[in-house]
Amino acid sequence: MTPPIFIFGSPRSGTTLVREILNQHSRVHIVPETGFYDRLWAARRGLGKVTSRDSWVRWLYYILFQSHDPGMMENRDTMPALIQEFTDRPPRGPDDFFIRIVSYLGEIRGKSIFGEKTPKHLLYWRRIFAGFPQARAIVTVRDPRAVVASMVTRGDLADSAWKAAVEWSLFADVAKTLLKRQDLQVKLVPYEDLVQNSLTVIQGLCDFLGLDFQDGMEAVDGANSSYGQPSEAGIFANSLGRWQEVLSRNEVAVTERIVGAHLAECGYKPTTGEHKNKLNARELAYYYRMQAEITMGYLGLRPNRAYLRHLQSRVLPWR
Repeated sequence: MTPPIFIFGSPRSGTTLVREILNQHSRVHIVPETGFYDRLWAARRGLGKVTSRDSWVRWLYYILFQSHDPGMMENRDTMPALIQEFTDRPPRGPDDFFIRIVSYLGEIRGKSIFGEKTPKHLLYWRRIFAGFPQARAIVTVRDPRAVVASMVTRGDLADSAWKAAVEWSLFADVAKTLLKRQDLQVKLVPYEDLVQNSLTVIQGLCDFLGLDFQDGMEAVDGANSSYGQPSEAGIFANSLGRWQEVLSRNEVAVTERIVGAHLAECGYKPTTGEHKNKLNARELAYYYRMQAEITMGYLGLRPNRAYLRHLQSRVLPWR
C-alpha cells in the first residue's frame, strides 16, 4: 500500500486548504478531520481496545457521526459497509483500523493515494510515524497573530488571545522538533506562500509527494476552512492582514510576547521590536497543562469523560 499522507498544523493555519488542493489531483484523496489519534487513540483506555467489536463500533461511530468537520460527516452512509468490512476481517490494531478506513474512503472515489488531515495530529507525530514510518507529512504554519485572530473570532477554539497564542507556541515547538528529523519525510508549507504563490507551492508539494502536477489543482472548489462557508471557497490572500483589524493593540502585544522568537524563526516581523518568549505564570501553567494532555494521550488516558460515558451507555444500532 502507498504510504499515507498526513496534513498537520496549528488550528486555522491552512490545513483544510492544502487538503482541498491535493484532492483536486486525480489520484489523491485526503480524508477530512477524523481526530483519530488525538481523540480516539489518546482515549483508548476508556473506549476499549479496537480489536473488540463493541469498541471498534464506538470508534467508527465517533469518526463518522461525531466529527465537528462537516466534510467527515458526509461519509456517514459508509457506516454499514465499514461495519461489514471489519466484521469480515477484524482490525489488528489502531493503525490497521485507521488506514483501512482512510483507504476505503479513497477507493470508493476511485483514488489510489490516501491521506488524512487533522491539525492536532501534529502533537502525536511520534506515534503516527511509529505506525507509518514511510508516511509523508505536510506541516502548515501561519502568522500567529492571524491564527489568534481567527481562533478568537470563532469563539469555540479559544476564549482569549493569550490562550490561542500559547497554543500556537506549543504547536510551533512541536513542529520545530519534527522538522529537525532528517529520517522522516516532512515538508513545511507557510500559509502566506501558499495563497500568494499558489502554483509554485503546489508544484513543490507534488514534487515532495511524488505526484505529477495537474492543471487546475489550484482551482479549489471547497471552502478553505473546515468551518468555512461556500462563499469562502477558493484560494485568496485578502485575509493575510485581517488580524490587524481584528486584534486590539494589547492583544497583538500579548501574542508577540508569548510567541516571542518564533515570529522571526517563522519569517514574521514583530510590530513592537525584537521579542523573546516571555510567558507569565498563568500562561506557563496553561502551556504545561497542554503538554500534560499530550503525555496522557500517549498513555491512553486522555478521554473526554462525559463523552465516553455517553458512548459507553449508548445502544448503537450496529451492535
